[in-house]
Amino acid sequence: MKKIKVLILSLFFVLLPTFLSGQTENKNEVDIHIQHGIEINDNIPGYRIKVTNWGCREVLSLYLVDSEGNEINFISDKQNVKSDENGMISIDIPYTYGEIKPGICMLLVAGKPGVHMIKIEYPKLEPPTEEKPYWDIWFSNTSNEE
Repeated sequence: MKKIKVLILSLFFVLLPTFLSGQTENKNEVDIHIQHGIEINDNIPGYRIKVTNWGCREVLSLYLVDSEGNEINFISDKQNVKSDENGMISIDIPYTYGEIKPGICMLLVAGKPGVHMIKIEYPKLEPPTEEKPYWDIWFSNTSNEE
């Protein structure tokens, strides 16, 4: 019965993505949204990072510092990734990217508009198996005990 509840909660995260925001009171400030539970290439779960008010065609860097202090470089300034003409950029990242440790992480966006960061939670993952053809995604508010 508990496993059914956990499966329903897991589906809830996939079907109803969560938004976390680093929004400030000034609407012209850089805004960072995280949308959890999206599907990326071949049914791999992940999340979308959406940055707004970055400035027209401004270069940005994107880093994550995981719960153990390891730095993961998603986008380097040398890659010349720019926002669009409206100052927005959207990036999809699979949860399986790199060796990110589950827990509370810091996401940093850096460039000409400054350095902006928000906390995000990285879930614990269990990949599909022959008996279970779906990913299990465990956030801190869910339990993976049977």
